[in-house]
Parts: sequence; C-alpha cells; structure tokens
Amino acid sequence: MNKVAWLKIWVKIIILRRKRQKCLDIVFKICSVGYGNGTAQEYLNRAKDRLYSAASEFDSQIMNLRKELD
Repeated sequence: MNKVAWLKIWVKIIILRRKRQKCLDIVFKICSVGYGNGTAQEYLNRAKDRLYSAASEFDSQIMNLRKELD
C-alpha cells in the first residue's frame, strides 16, 4: 500500500472517530437532561438509540478501515 492510500485511510479513521465522539457527547447531554412529560422522554430515548447505533456503525467502519491497513 502506498503512502497516499495509507494516509487517506487514516484521515477517514480520524473523521469517523470525531463523528462517533460527537454522537456519544450528544447522548451524554441527553442523559443529563431531566425528562419532561412522557412524550418528551420517548423522543429523547429514540434519539439516544439512533445516536448509539450511529456510533456503533462508525466503530464498524473504523474496524474495516483498520483491516485495510494490515
């Protein structure tokens, strides 16, 4: 693998790590907010689930990119 391809993969990994961390930061903020009525809690729980799944997807993409480096 040439250096340019290697560097492109690492840039992708760094970008995915930042996106993953942003998702987890938002989840933490949602968890620290007090819940209002039942509907608000439902929306926040759905948002948390979506953000967790996005973070998980970023993790799997990072692992696939790391495999390309090997």
